[in-house]
Amino acid sequence: MKKLLLILLFPLLAFASEYKSRFFAGGIIAYSKIRKTAEFCGNGNIQVLGGWEFRPIRWLSLSPAIVFERNGWSWDRAGHTGSISYFNPYFRLGLGVHIRDFVFGAGGSYGRPFFFGGELDGKKTTSGEFVGVDYSGSMFFSGGYVIKDHYRVGLIQRMDGLHMSDYSNDVKSYSIGVFFDYLFD
Repeated sequence: MKKLLLILLFPLLAFASEYKSRFFAGGIIAYSKIRKTAEFCGNGNIQVLGGWEFRPIRWLSLSPAIVFERNGWSWDRAGHTGSISYFNPYFRLGLGVHIRDFVFGAGGSYGRPFFFGGELDGKKTTSGEFVGVDYSGSMFFSGGYVIKDHYRVGLIQRMDGLHMSDYSNDVKSYSIGVFFDYLFD
């Protein structure tokens, strides 16, 4: 079985040495909205990320990354205004298809968000403690363009789900934004 696996993996390993596999770092700025209601709109979805783009063949890449996200929502509903923010460190795995200088990708993520900084009608609802969430998961789709072999810019769309065991309903949100990456040699 081991010999068969090595025979099947040998062409992949031979191709991996000929194409650029490299470290990348970047960021995402997006607008988010909680599903099913337009009143809960994003108040700052900013993400910083770094990872490795593994390119076994010229037109395909696999990109694991670690991402640190700050997001939250604001609302004006039933006579009350408020906001809440959260910090979400997560692991992301993406699959990219490269056609010349264009890159189209899809993938998913798993994280552990922490809520902080809540406010309701101008009064703080948190006193510095973090409120934990069981886990978060997301799917994303992106399309971008590589400029001068080191910079990648494009659009990204994500669908997130935050699972909280204390509540019967999960929080589902959608976001759309721009991303930028720097590709190291």
